[in-house]
Amino acid sequence: MTPADKRGLDEIRRQRTDLENHVIDEHLEGRLSRRDLLRRLAVLGVGAPTLGAIAKASVASSHPSTTRPAFHPAAKRGGALSVALQVPNERVSPTLAADIGAACMLSQTGENLTYDNTKLHLEPMLATSWAPNADATVWTFKLRKNVRFNNGQAMTADDVIYTYDLASNPKIGSNALSALSGVLSPGQIEKIDAYTVAFHLDTPVGNFPYVISTDLYNGIVIPNNYDPNDWQNTFVGTGPFKLKHY
Repeated sequence: MTPADKRGLDEIRRQRTDLENHVIDEHLEGRLSRRDLLRRLAVLGVGAPTLGAIAKASVASSHPSTTRPAFHPAAKRGGALSVALQVPNERVSPTLAADIGAACMLSQTGENLTYDNTKLHLEPMLATSWAPNADATVWTFKLRKNVRFNNGQAMTADDVIYTYDLASNPKIGSNALSALSGVLSPGQIEKIDAYTVAFHLDTPVGNFPYVISTDLYNGIVIPNNYDPNDWQNTFVGTGPFKLKHY
């Protein structure tokens, strides 16, 4: 990378958030393709002109890795794993969190409706299936049954509706508005039955299941009427790990 390329990228990065710069770092280290870089930044609300500038500036400095760490033959199941993560910038709230430290904690203790895998293909998570109407203004999701939050409460349609009414509410400053503003408004999710919801969108969106996938870490489902500001005390989610102490 030439000095001019470096100066250009540094100038762009000074104007980006911690989370956006983390995504850029992942690309520069070869862990994200150029396509994935642009898609994830777009979900975070980065505009098209800035996306183009980032893509151009990062091409000269990226060195994609073609190797993967080999499985260690002596590895054994069990034991303790210590992982270093960035400390959250402020109190962790699934609705308001806007930094990579909080995002890592949310992804460990909560789950989204869909999972965007490394090949950019959606997989079922808390939703088992989804389908649009004819013009993609309504998306209907079937929810997984027998899912429980780590406080023992069953997850149902009411929890999904509550979660996304919060996430799409501009009055509380939800960080998810970077992806949901102009797409989904509060009160626009219909409960079909206990395990089926229909999202009535503000505009046709053909990739809506990607919008609310694991790429949107503020989209983890929380219990109905649960105060998201209390998350740091309880971490009541459906994720793979249950809080012991924090």
